[in-house]
Amino acid sequence: MRTIVALLSALLLAACTQSVVDKAGGPGPVITLKLATSDYRGGPQDSQIKHFAEAVADRSAGRLHVRTTYVATGDREADFDQQVARRVQDGTFDLGVVPARSWDDLGVEGLRALQTPFLLDSDDLVDRVVDGDLAEPLLASLEGTGVRGLALWPETLRHPVGFGTPLLTLADFRGARIQAPYSRDVYAMLRAPGSHPVWLDGQDVNDAYEEGSLAGAESGADRSFGPPATLTADVTLYGKIDTLVVNDSTWNRLPDDARTALTEAARSTRDSLVQTRPREGELLYAACAEGKGVAMAGPAAVAEIKRSTAPLRAQMLADPQVGPTIRRIEALKADGSVAPVVITQCRSSGAATDIGTPIDPAVLDGTYRTTFTEKELLDIGVAEQDVKQITGAPWTITLDGGHYSDLESDCTATYRVSRAMISFNWDPGVRCSGNWSAHWDVNDGGLRFLRVQSAYAGDRAVWGLHEWVRLR
Repeated sequence: MRTIVALLSALLLAACTQSVVDKAGGPGPVITLKLATSDYRGGPQDSQIKHFAEAVADRSAGRLHVRTTYVATGDREADFDQQVARRVQDGTFDLGVVPARSWDDLGVEGLRALQTPFLLDSDDLVDRVVDGDLAEPLLASLEGTGVRGLALWPETLRHPVGFGTPLLTLADFRGARIQAPYSRDVYAMLRAPGSHPVWLDGQDVNDAYEEGSLAGAESGADRSFGPPATLTADVTLYGKIDTLVVNDSTWNRLPDDARTALTEAARSTRDSLVQTRPREGELLYAACAEGKGVAMAGPAAVAEIKRSTAPLRAQMLADPQVGPTIRRIEALKADGSVAPVVITQCRSSGAATDIGTPIDPAVLDGTYRTTFTEKELLDIGVAEQDVKQITGAPWTITLDGGHYSDLESDCTATYRVSRAMISFNWDPGVRCSGNWSAHWDVNDGGLRFLRVQSAYAGDRAVWGLHEWVRLR
C-alpha cells in the first residue's frame, strides 16, 4: 500500500510540475500582479499597459502575469488618481499607473517640476525628460512613500478646451469654471488666470454646459467631450507624464529575475511610447477630423496668460526640491534641439448642430444590432486600422430617453432628437469620439440613420451603412 501511495504521489507531483511548466513556459509558479489605473479600457493608458503586460510576460518567460483593473477607484471624485496611488501604497494593488501631477497631494515634492506652468510644451521635451538623465532622480523622489518608481511614461500635452466659446484670452479665463482631475499644482495653475477648477462626472458635464455653468476643461487633444469643444493649441499648460509604480512589499517579495523583468518591461514600454505614440500635430489633425475645434490665442494673449502664472512659477523655482529640476528642464529647452509643434487649426463642427425643435427622445427607445464586413467599410473610405476595430462581432446599442450605451465598449453618449434629425454627442472621458448628426427613420423592424453628417468617414460608415435591427 505504501508503495502504491508513494507512486501516486510521485505521479501527482510530476503532473503538477508539468502543469506549471506548460502554463508558465519554464520552472516555477506563475505570479499574478494586480495593476490599477484610473483610465478606462481603450483610454490613453490602455495601450501603454497592454505593451507593458506583454513585455513582462515575454521577459519573465510567462512566469509573471499582469492583471489590470481599469477605473480602479471610479471617477466620481476629483482625486481618483490619488485614490489609485493610495491603493498601491497600501498593497491593495501591486502596480499602478499614476499621473505625476497626482503625487503633489501625497507629499512627493520631487515630481512637482513637471507641472510647472508652460514648462513642458512639446513632445520632444517630454521625451528628453522621461528618457534622459532627469528620469532617475525624478523616480527616486518616490522613495519612502510605500512605492518604487519603475518608469516615467509620456502621454499628451495639456491645453485649455473651451465649451461653446474658445478660451483664448486672459479675460476668457476670469471667473470660468474649468473641469480638471485634481492636482494641487494644476489647480493652482488654473486659478492663476482667475478660473475655477472643478471636477464633474459624465452627464453632469453636459448638464453644467447646458445651464451655462461650465466654460471648459483642461485636456489633451486626444480627449472628447459632449459639449462643442475647441482646444487652444498654443496655450500648453504642461505635459502629462505618468509614473509606473510598484508596491514596496510586493517588490521585496519578488525574486531578482522577476524584478529585472518588471524593470526592463517598464523601460521598453517607455521607449516604445517615445518612438511610436501620436505626436501633438497628429492629435490636433485627428481632433479636427473628429469635429472638435483647434484655435490659436496668438503671441500677445499667450504672453498675458503666462504672466498670470508668474507668481506660481516663482514659488516653484524658489523651492529647493523643485527649483533645480525646473532649471535643468529649462536648459534642455534652451539648447535648440527641441522641434517646434506644427499646429492645425479648424472650427468645431460638434454638438452645435441645429436639428430643429427637439421632441421626446423616447421615440427612438430600444435595443438595436447590426454588423459590418471589412470590404464594405474599406470601399467607403474607412481607415484600415479602424476597420479592424469595427468588423467582426455584431454591434449592439441601446437608446434610452436620450442616453446611449453599447455592449462592445464602455462608451456612453447623449443625443437630441427632432422629428427629422438626431444630434449625437459622446460623453466626456470615453474613448469613442466623433460627434455626428443624421436624419432618422424608425419602424417596427429597426432604425435607419440617413445622410450622416460627420467629418470622420468611420462615423458615416458605422451609423449610416445598414439598418439597425430592433431586438426589443
